[in-house]
Amino acid sequence: MGPRSHTRRLVGRRTRRRRLWVVSLTKISLWEFYAGVAEYSVYITNDTCGFGVGQSLLKALIESSEGAVYWMLQSVVFSENKASIDLHGSAGFWAAGIRKRVGLMLCGPMKSLWREVVMVERRSQVFGVD
Repeated sequence: MGPRSHTRRLVGRRTRRRRLWVVSLTKISLWEFYAGVAEYSVYITNDTCGFGVGQSLLKALIESSEGAVYWMLQSVVFSENKASIDLHGSAGFWAAGIRKRVGLMLCGPMKSLWREVVMVERRSQVFGVD
């Protein structure tokens, strides 16, 4: 069983307007000292933007992660995605750094382009507090 076997997902869908959102939370390692650190991904369709879905998802993600005793959440956001970076900031996440040429696009109009990402993270206010 690898670290990916400890995944939690929040999935929503609204059929008439075809809105979809997904949050995935995964342990980063099986090493004991990283037991409370998880990476996550948030995906929402463009027609969902502006309805508070992102805020609701991050709130649910934080609650779910603290219920599972995670003390650190981390993710990456494409550097040009200002809306997502701002959304994360409003939910208590901060930019921990920039990774250059880390994501290679495999399809679509940006196929074969390397992407820069902003690393975002949030420390639990419940667990791992000094």
